Amino acid sequence: MGMELWTYSGLAFLGGLILNLMPCVLPVLSLKIFHLMSLSGESRKKLFLYTGAYAAGVIVSFLVLSGLLLALRAAGQQLGWGFHLQSSGFLVFMILFLSLFALNLLGAFEIGLSLTSIAGPDLKPSHEGKALGSAFLSGVLATVVASPCTAPFMGSAVGFALSQTAATTLVIFFFLGLGLASPFLLAGLFPSVLRVFPRPGAWMLRLKQLLAFPLFATVAWLLWVLGNQTSVDGLVLALFSVLLVALTAYLYGSFLQPFAHRWSSYSASIVALFALSGAVYSGALAAKNQSPASLRPGTVTEVPDYKPGQWLNYDPALVDRFRRSGAAVLVDFTADWCLSCKVNERTVLDTEHIRQLFVKTGIVLFKADWTNEDPVISEELDRLGRNGVPVYALYYPGASEPTLLPELLTISIMEDALQPLVK
Repeated sequence: MGMELWTYSGLAFLGGLILNLMPCVLPVLSLKIFHLMSLSGESRKKLFLYTGAYAAGVIVSFLVLSGLLLALRAAGQQLGWGFHLQSSGFLVFMILFLSLFALNLLGAFEIGLSLTSIAGPDLKPSHEGKALGSAFLSGVLATVVASPCTAPFMGSAVGFALSQTAATTLVIFFFLGLGLASPFLLAGLFPSVLRVFPRPGAWMLRLKQLLAFPLFATVAWLLWVLGNQTSVDGLVLALFSVLLVALTAYLYGSFLQPFAHRWSSYSASIVALFALSGAVYSGALAAKNQSPASLRPGTVTEVPDYKPGQWLNYDPALVDRFRRSGAAVLVDFTADWCLSCKVNERTVLDTEHIRQLFVKTGIVLFKADWTNEDPVISEELDRLGRNGVPVYALYYPGASEPTLLPELLTISIMEDALQPLVK
């Protein structure tokens, strides 16, 4: 067990390190690079304290996530990596929080150091404690935004972790968090790497404002996920909630300040209170809005006529029937909140060349959509030794178990996998 634990700990560290380059982390990663640029010229001690606080936020968040997973799975729920994004309530919270964060970067409002310092720390002695707290919170934010992604090496490590004792699970998740935080820890240990950045100056204000737009892009993506998870009504309610939050932020930044006129502040505070209440109410309605119920897996009685290249909704009974008939089967375990899944679809699976290969080989294609909680899909992921998406399970004719393709696909990887099926 000792060697096995260290092997999977190493895989978890590598997975966390590569997670820094995954699509879902890029908006927060750009903010972290801005952090490092703003720290240029600070003492080694302050730099180490800041990067250490960020790393602590990342690692503690991973440990909390692992604890939640263990507790919920012990209670009988089939959950995996990224489970919180299957909750429409959590999606609404993240949409509103990131909208506020982006507005803060644009200068629409300021609240001391709470949000502003997440985008750029102030390590003056009087502000050092708050700056370290904000660094910790930015580590938490990085973990939350990174959690929809599964990097190479990470899937097997998380799958192993959740099948072991609680202590082993915590060790694996510790190394996963350490891997994600390691580039910034290295910057704290070796501050000379910051010399490649220009010295801080007025240009950083423009850069900070520019970095608001990747966050707005993340908000747009989360709104799209929420719309798919609930309905068009849920999407519209969430958009209305964002509008009211933006109005509240504008009123606070423009009128609820010490320099504002007394009556202006009084009037604005009343409007802001109603706007904020409306935002909370609309957000709650958006989270409760549900999409029409879909057919559950396991109801198939016969193999339908299959048109090569067509994607079928995942059904384990139908997968077994196609396999028993001698067909090759590819199951794509995906989710709308998984950006890595969407990148793989756009750059590989949905390309004309690969679609033609699917038709040529006659492989049967299934899409297992894990956007919402689905015990059937969760159980199958557990059986495959995985607890997150993307997962690509390729069943060759006559094989009892599938071949699992890498989490990051390329055209050449898919060509090699399909080559034995070319007729």
